[in-house]
Formats: sequence, C-alpha cells, structure tokens
Amino acid sequence: MPSLARGRDEQRPSATTGAIRPPARTAPVPPVLALQRAVGNQAVTRLVESGRTAAAPLSVQRAGRSGRRREEEEIELRRSRLDRANAQAGGARLPRTSSNDSHLAELQDEAEQHLEGVPLTPQSNGQPAQAHHSANGYGITFDPAYTGDGTVDGPHFATASMLHEVQHIATDRRYRRPSDPDHALSFHNFHYPTQGGVDGDPLRESMVRQQNHADGNLEEVRDVVARDRRLSDQMREHLLGRLDYAQAAPQVHYDTVLADMLQYMHSLGFGSTDSFQAVRRLSREAYQRRNNMSGDHSELGDMRTRR
Repeated sequence: MPSLARGRDEQRPSATTGAIRPPARTAPVPPVLALQRAVGNQAVTRLVESGRTAAAPLSVQRAGRSGRRREEEEIELRRSRLDRANAQAGGARLPRTSSNDSHLAELQDEAEQHLEGVPLTPQSNGQPAQAHHSANGYGITFDPAYTGDGTVDGPHFATASMLHEVQHIATDRRYRRPSDPDHALSFHNFHYPTQGGVDGDPLRESMVRQQNHADGNLEEVRDVVARDRRLSDQMREHLLGRLDYAQAAPQVHYDTVLADMLQYMHSLGFGSTDSFQAVRRLSREAYQRRNNMSGDHSELGDMRTRR
C-alpha cells in the first residue's frame, strides 16, 4: 500500500502484494525482476535529474417510491461488496449516482465485480488496505484503526486505497501474460506477448517500451497538476506524491494509482479540475485496454488541451 512519506527512489513493489518492501538480497534475482528494477531505476534517475467489465446495475422499483430513493437503492445494491469493504476499513461512503463521475462509476462497478469471493482481513499494520496474491488466491488486509498520516483525509484516502487495491486484483485477472508459475508478473498492468516465456526477449522488449510510454503519460499529468490553479496546495502535494509512487513502478502501479487519484479528487470536490480530467483520460484508456484484454500501452500526448 502506498506511503506518501516515502521518496520515489525508496519504493519497490512486492511481486505478490500491493505492499512496498525492500527487495530480497540473499537469493538470485530472476532476470525479469532485474529488468523491472533497472527500468525503475532509470525512471528514478530521470526524476532526480529533473528536480522534481463492469457489473450491470441492479435496481429495485417499488410503488410509491421517489426516483431518488430508487436511485439510492440501485447504487447500494450495485456496489454492496465495495460499500461493505469501505465500511470495514473506515472509509468514506461512495458518491450517489447523481453526483458521481461516469468513468469513476465504471471503476467502482469493476471493483464490485472483482471483490466477489475475496476475503477481507483486519490487520494492525498501519495500512488502509493492501492486496495479496498467493497459491490460495487473492485477499485484502486493512487496518481498521487507520486515520491517515496527517497529509491526507483519512476516511477518503481509505476509500481511494481500497479501490486501488481491488484494481490490483482486476489487473492481475485481466492483463494477458505468459505462463507465470512463480508469480513474477503478479499485478502487472501491461499486456505482454505470450511467446518466449517470462524471461524471453519479447517480454523484455514489451515491458521496456510500455513502461516508457506509461512514464511519459504520467509526466504529462505531472505538468497539468503543477499548473492547475484550482487545486489546493495540499491536494497538489498529494497528487505529485501519488505520481512519484506510480512512476517508481508503472508496470505495477499505473492503473491502480490513476484510480485512487480519481477517487480521492472526486471525493474532496476536485472533480471538475484540469488535473482530474487529465488523470481520467489516462484511466479511461487503461480501463478499455484492460477489459478488452488486448492492446499495447501507448503514449497519449499533451494533456493540457484535451478532456
């Protein structure tokens, strides 16, 4: 799970969980993991040098009920698993349909689908939420005592974090990759060629190319965030921290961080800003590529004039 207090060059994602932990140094490093680290280090160096399938909605209609009451029943039924997960983790309630963004609603519906059968377990680790993957399947842990670290709104960030962690599960299920019995590519959010295996040249080349494209897209968003006068200073700092986190390992944290940025901005009233629209554009493209289960990651170009 993300920590805003950590610098970009200090973060390394676990291959089988959404957590960040130091890499093991006692065992030989598989070639694909060595490649991940090398590309990630290149992104960190650039930063330092620069200075800086949705589930169908269910509805209940009863005689004598107003349209708004029917709408409330619809969203509560549609995202009951996600609502329960947020409530258990101390997160804020999801917005009603009338005040929600259409793409954010897609992400929430997708999370609702992928939460089915996933156990949620309280754990006193200071993390609002954290996804895990093992031979037994997926699970999410959360700290019910989480209140934030002083730089974020605790309940709203807990909700954004839950969406982030469920997105890890969605990406692991939807992105295409070669046979991976050792889970070296767990939670990767790129489609990879299936020929050549985990350590083959086709996968290496694909990973480098797509990671560079993802990094370029996130740099475009960084530029928008830096210039966006409608953001508060605290929100701008938060978004830049999330971009640092994503760029440290975009092969794992591209789709997920875009989702949590959207959720957090929208929840706190920044859904009409240029920054929200720029993040939304990237997230919408990733959503389509993920759920089409095909397509290479590509650079989307200048974000400043596109909505």
